[in-house]
Amino acid sequence: MRTATVEIRGELLELLPEKAVWWAGRHALVLSDTHFGKVTHFRRNGLYVPSSAKLETIKRLEWLIVKYQPETVFVLGDLFHSASNEETQDVMDLLARHPEIRFVVVIGNHDRHHEPLLEKLGWESVYEWEEGPFTFVHEPQSIDGRYVLAGHIHPAVRLQGKGRQRLKRPCFHFGDMLGVLPAFGEFTGTYVIEPQKSDTIGVCLEDEIWLISSESPLDDGLG
Repeated sequence: MRTATVEIRGELLELLPEKAVWWAGRHALVLSDTHFGKVTHFRRNGLYVPSSAKLETIKRLEWLIVKYQPETVFVLGDLFHSASNEETQDVMDLLARHPEIRFVVVIGNHDRHHEPLLEKLGWESVYEWEEGPFTFVHEPQSIDGRYVLAGHIHPAVRLQGKGRQRLKRPCFHFGDMLGVLPAFGEFTGTYVIEPQKSDTIGVCLEDEIWLISSESPLDDGLG
């Protein structure tokens, strides 16, 4: 596995292929849009989704917790997707296995009806969170003087090969004042962005981050 590191406001953020950020300076994992409950919700409504998909997101999160031993896990919104279902219990079980970790969720548009559940789970829930030079929110926005980290849009880029191959992959997207994280959830859609030349993009491949910036010749791979 190959990660990539970006420096923002003097802080080093390690971008992980699992679609999360390891912020070593704060011993924190930062991720967004887990959408727990979405797979079960879709299956109950007659849409075919492999049942194994509902476990992939929680397994990936726990793997990162075991590997990095964070003091805090920040979720930048849309922790849950729909009404409580069996995936809610999976989250409760995860919390029970790691009582030493502080879990903080920034309320997203899918979370607004779940605040009583978040309280029951013991998550700290807020609409905005300041940590070091960053402000964590769910929906991308401008906040005077602060570097904003957000989620919500599930960013992705299209990569174009020499033989007209085109591949859409989730990505991290960092601009001058705003960074947007990819959706962490296993079964989520994506929105293809159109980055500026000055932006930095961390493309999530199977086991590595492909870093593209204005200084990188890999810019030509975006299509």
